[in-house]
Amino acid sequence: MSRILFALALVLVASRALADEEDAYPGWSPVAPDVAPRVRPPGADADADASLSLALAMRQTPTRRDFAGTVLVSWPFELFVPGPAKAKEAVITDDVPPTASGPPRASRRSEPDLPRARGRDAREAVSAAQRAAGVDAALSRLDDLETRARWSALLPEVRLRATRLVDESASLSPTSYDPTRTTSSGGASLWLEARTSWRLDRLVFASEEIAIERMRRAEHARAQAKRQQVVDLLGAFLRARLKSRDPALDTQACLEAVLVAEHLALQLDVVTDGWFSRHRERWPEDAIVCPDRAEASDDPGVVDFTSLEPEPASEVASTSP
Repeated sequence: MSRILFALALVLVASRALADEEDAYPGWSPVAPDVAPRVRPPGADADADASLSLALAMRQTPTRRDFAGTVLVSWPFELFVPGPAKAKEAVITDDVPPTASGPPRASRRSEPDLPRARGRDAREAVSAAQRAAGVDAALSRLDDLETRARWSALLPEVRLRATRLVDESASLSPTSYDPTRTTSSGGASLWLEARTSWRLDRLVFASEEIAIERMRRAEHARAQAKRQQVVDLLGAFLRARLKSRDPALDTQACLEAVLVAEHLALQLDVVTDGWFSRHRERWPEDAIVCPDRAEASDDPGVVDFTSLEPEPASEVASTSP
């Protein structure tokens, strides 16, 4: 009890000294109250771990049996390093330009019917491509790994140790009738120890999280590349469809544009795992027709390949004066 009172007295004296020092130096500014300690700063030692250990030992000798228990709490001071102070949030106001008053602008001329895709279609295509590539499943597995790494702190590390000590000694015990008399003594003891340790710092930060975060960044980069690939393929597909509808193209150029569009459609179908082909069935603007070269076909989406045959040379009639 006296030790506890002595420790409290030291705390009161230290707090009083700090208060006097603050009054003596008016320009002295205390530590900001919003500076919170953070766990495992960048420069901290990797071995600075907070842990709780419980040990139970038993020693048995021929004459007695002893038990011992130990509770060890390890909490390094390197964990209490003040982090950066919170910066004041600046209020940013967007300057809205004044609207010009005047007569209403004339409506734009009607645009031609162009093949286009809605934003929802692009998002659905990207989602289908990411599901096919397994990006969402990989991110979910990484989240599970991080959760298990933290909750593993609740499972203790168990250590068992058994030791048998054998003590044999001989000593000289001379007597008047036997000057070289020796006595020997011996004994054996058994030492059993069980120790359980909890690494409490893993509840806040686990060393495996660094590798998991690195893998998560790689998965996000792969997802971004997959999104860009789908958007590029979709844009190239729409451009090829638009080019195939150009009336200024000849038959060969029109067919090449149709083949390019179909090739891009196949790539989109493979990347999205069949989503694109199912989506094209309900897309009303999916017919790709070479202008003025498919009248012989009943299906407007089929190109008449007979137009590729060479036309007979026309005869020029000559007139005599």
